[in-house]
Amino acid sequence: MEQSANELLPTRWSLLSRLKDWDDQDSWRKFFDGYWQLIYNAGLKAGLTHDEAEDVVQEVVIAVAKKMSEFNTDPAAGSFKAWLLTLTQWRIKDQFRKRARHHDARADSRRDPAQTATIERVPDPAIGELQVEWSALTVARRLQISLARVYYARCKVAALLKREIKRLENCGI
Repeated sequence: MEQSANELLPTRWSLLSRLKDWDDQDSWRKFFDGYWQLIYNAGLKAGLTHDEAEDVVQEVVIAVAKKMSEFNTDPAAGSFKAWLLTLTQWRIKDQFRKRARHHDARADSRRDPAQTATIERVPDPAIGELQVEWSALTVARRLQISLARVYYARCKVAALLKREIKRLENCGI
């Protein structure tokens, strides 16, 4: 079995201990630069699409940011990469569950297209102007905050949006 250079990347325990400080942007950038491809490739190898694998990277980095304060950065306590890859596998499984739910929802909508008003099916030309997607690194630099904070904020906003969508669906809107 062929291993990529990232899979052979040695764990830098001193870097991991610095990640306990959310404001240490340089350390978070080094962490991201060193590990994103390992996470991303694991997603692709599992059968995810490019976008799904990118989501896994973001979600794993958010999870690391949340859990880093508790993580024992002593090499004798266990393998960091094993922990990281376990987090990655959980997020990959989450992506497959999302894909299945999305597929089920699309199948339901195809069964009865009359449920969606015609006006709702016409694309809004102004939407194209609003769809500006920045990388997490660009956001961190523009806002002068750590990469971990960007991922954490993304996670919080996504949770709020999901909750609001569910509320609106329950109201019949």
